[in-house]
Amino acid sequence: MVFTRRGNDALLWYIDRAHPILALLLVILLITAVIRPAVAQSMDDAGTNAPHTVYLVGTDNEPFNQYFLKLLEQRLGTRFEVRPYDEDQTSDSPAQPVVTLDANALDRVLDHSSSAPVLALMLTRRQFERRAQTTDRPLTAIFGNPPLIRQALLGREILPQSSRVAVLAQSGRAGQYEGLLERLRHYDMEAEVFTVSGPDRLVATLNRALQYGDFLLGTTDPAIYNRQTIKPILLTTYRNSRILIGPEKAFVRAGALASTYTSMKTYARIAATRLREWGAQGGMGDSDYPDDFLIRYNRQVARSLNIPLPEKADVIKALRQTQTTAVDDE
Repeated sequence: MVFTRRGNDALLWYIDRAHPILALLLVILLITAVIRPAVAQSMDDAGTNAPHTVYLVGTDNEPFNQYFLKLLEQRLGTRFEVRPYDEDQTSDSPAQPVVTLDANALDRVLDHSSSAPVLALMLTRRQFERRAQTTDRPLTAIFGNPPLIRQALLGREILPQSSRVAVLAQSGRAGQYEGLLERLRHYDMEAEVFTVSGPDRLVATLNRALQYGDFLLGTTDPAIYNRQTIKPILLTTYRNSRILIGPEKAFVRAGALASTYTSMKTYARIAATRLREWGAQGGMGDSDYPDDFLIRYNRQVARSLNIPLPEKADVIKALRQTQTTAVDDE
């Protein structure tokens, strides 16, 4: 039964003159007719507010995957349900987003034909760009490597009198650092790239670079900085009374003096923000660097070289004021 305004007026007139019990029944009928569409709409709304499904593709380190999963779930709340990645499930839900935790995880997703949007975390900008060129699916990245300009400015904060930066590069790749060299000039600094022609020329090239630079700026080039090369690089650097900045937090534990880095809590916060943007707008924004970072020092190295380390909070404040965290050179 549908009540028009005119019909409702007539019904109310009839109720006013009807038997009390009949009048009560008619009132109940009227109320039911009015609220039933509202209840149905409320049920429809509840359906549309069902949690979004997010698929997480982890690394080979399962404890790390579980740790990040908990961080992400805490940030997302009840509006999202995070599940382990499964090719069959994502085929059934091609519109649901996928979060990857390193370059290998992204490769696993890209090898599987799907149109699901991907949020790639903790890989370098260059790793991401190479993969983005091979697919048409929606990809957004929050890069994992510290921007080189920020790392260089960290070196200057530690060594205020420094003005020259040495960089090592593979043959044929020196040109990729032109952007860094140009940006450093805005901070009254200069850099030179020294090309390593082969593994047997690493130490000789490094000695030459350290005669030029006030410090060595590490990069995420795996051919230059890896488990086999880091020891001769550090020994050569110390013998020349120089320091290595970066390339990443893990190298500070090995003997680099300092590096900036981003915590997993920050990655989880940014990922949750991007996923909520996707839920509200259908997109996850542009690829970028984390908007927050921390600093790790190797204080033993600093003592050995008699280098006083500034307070981390002061350095972070100074680096943020340069507004360089969205720039990379690798």
